[in-house]
Amino acid sequence: MSDLEKKEFEFEGNKIIYFYKEKENAKKDFFLMHGYNFSTQTWIDVGLIDTIANSGYNVYSLDVPGFPKSVNKMKMENAEIEKLILNFINEKLNGKTSILGASASGHIALDFSQNYPENVEKLIVVDPVNPESVDYEKMKSIDILGIWGSEDPISKPIREVKTNIHIVIIKGAGHACYIDKPKEFNNSIKDFLEQKMH
Repeated sequence: MSDLEKKEFEFEGNKIIYFYKEKENAKKDFFLMHGYNFSTQTWIDVGLIDTIANSGYNVYSLDVPGFPKSVNKMKMENAEIEKLILNFINEKLNGKTSILGASASGHIALDFSQNYPENVEKLIVVDPVNPESVDYEKMKSIDILGIWGSEDPISKPIREVKTNIHIVIIKGAGHACYIDKPKEFNNSIKDFLEQKMH
């Protein structure tokens, strides 16, 4: 799978597979989750992993347990996946990371960041399912980027107006905006990570 290294870690008796790309001299970590009908391979195909690595991060991509194309076939409820993420961050990433989630995993990323803000540096959510269900006040210490396709029929942009939240609408893109407009998608993330957004 590209130049990613495949690794395993133990969680509650399960061997969980994740993929890892190390960036030379990286001082920060980034944790990725894919959308429901996708896998880590999607992030390779659209260039996201390289974009994040080139912005100075080590990249860890979890094939979300129970999603149809995931290599991790065990079924987990969202709360259990959040516990898995917390375990991984504490065990592998010195207790803090930046996180990206898309669609269904975008909702997981939002819930996780609400419940464990001290473990999250930056949060990127891409067309997240049900984005209005969380308390953004609990995430005010986190720099947040929300990305939506203008033609997304499933998820609508959050209405929160706060200094720590940046919203990007990708014109002409649908729910999987990273597939419809990969260049615009990656550029938005690069600008956010390299602090070129105002």
